[in-house]
Amino acid sequence: MDNEKQIDEPSKTIGKVKLTPVFDMLEDACNVYFKNIKKFIGIYLQGLIGFIPLFAILVVFVILLQFKTTILAMVFFKIFIVVALFLACLWAVYYSVRMRAAMMLIIRNNYDSATKSFADSKKYFWAYIWVSLLSSVVIGLWSLLFIIPGVIFMVYYLMVNYTFFFEDFKGRMALRRSRELVKGYWWPVFGRLAFIGLAAFIINFVMAIPITYLTKGSAGYDAYNLFINIVWALLAPIIIIYSYYIFRDLLKIKGESKLEKKPTKKQNILDAILVAVVISLFILFMVIAAAASSSRLKADDEQTLANVKQLQLGLVLYKMNNGAWPENLEPFASSFPVDYLKPFTYTISGDSYKLCYTLEQTHSNTFGNLSVANEQCTTDADFKLPSSEIQGSLPPQSASTTELIDYNR
Repeated sequence: MDNEKQIDEPSKTIGKVKLTPVFDMLEDACNVYFKNIKKFIGIYLQGLIGFIPLFAILVVFVILLQFKTTILAMVFFKIFIVVALFLACLWAVYYSVRMRAAMMLIIRNNYDSATKSFADSKKYFWAYIWVSLLSSVVIGLWSLLFIIPGVIFMVYYLMVNYTFFFEDFKGRMALRRSRELVKGYWWPVFGRLAFIGLAAFIINFVMAIPITYLTKGSAGYDAYNLFINIVWALLAPIIIIYSYYIFRDLLKIKGESKLEKKPTKKQNILDAILVAVVISLFILFMVIAAAASSSRLKADDEQTLANVKQLQLGLVLYKMNNGAWPENLEPFASSFPVDYLKPFTYTISGDSYKLCYTLEQTHSNTFGNLSVANEQCTTDADFKLPSSEIQGSLPPQSASTTELIDYNR
């Protein structure tokens, strides 16, 4: 293969064979990548085809939101959008997995053809999904033991993708083969992994410097974020090639494996049970966490709405006592917790006021004439105080404005 440095065979060396030096390995990876960069970009472009349906659905949805058409309120349309988005996401995932598989195949095919590599990736889809899922579950389980075991086995299973694509090991046997290759070379492999990780961190740090001078949410901020993502997408194949060179060295040192290429039927069943249990527990945990978070956010929103109504009552009574709306919310500061009024935006326009606030959740409800949404504004016209409540709420003329609202009442 072009631009690859050879290492000595085990029989021609004395003692433990060393891996290719880090800088030589990175140099070779960069040389091969830039020589074949058009082919890697070709794989990316074919992979992006899978995102067209998702992008089209999102564009249509945004356009309908801009026109505020009544079709958005139709139950059928809501169900259609949810189903369409779900299917489009599955299609995008399918193409993303094939794109990653094609990256491996083009290396295996000696950088022959991007189109052929992407076409060949189709037959590897399910087996690749399975081996990736299995390795992720195993590493995740080891990570539960205070992280360090997870790091240890992450390095052991670093070669899983390469044993799968280059040696045709399947399922758990790909994991066992990876561990067999790394065994005895854990520190050299970890060092090379740490080196490329440090290099990536430095590059990302340098690229992120300009973004600190941009306003979050601005067009420039979003454009530069997109630029960073594109750069990392273009650089990712270098890491794949670099890791392949680690695998190549280990393969030359260790030689062919005596392990079976495929796991037994019993092993597959046990692995499937393990993965199913772990995924079920993970989903259960996420559901419980989401429910707990939703309950907390709902309670916060209910408190915010109650405080908004109290604040509106205070504004009405202030005007009844003083003949005009207050210039700001400072007269009510003592009735609320410290800094509570900061998220509120209060403005006066003529003989009306506008009070804006933010809720934690986005949902539909009605609180009097007050609509509930994630970011909502209300005016004096939205708050109608019955005459009986006005008579019962009027304080003596000598009363302080800050007494009009009792936060704890």
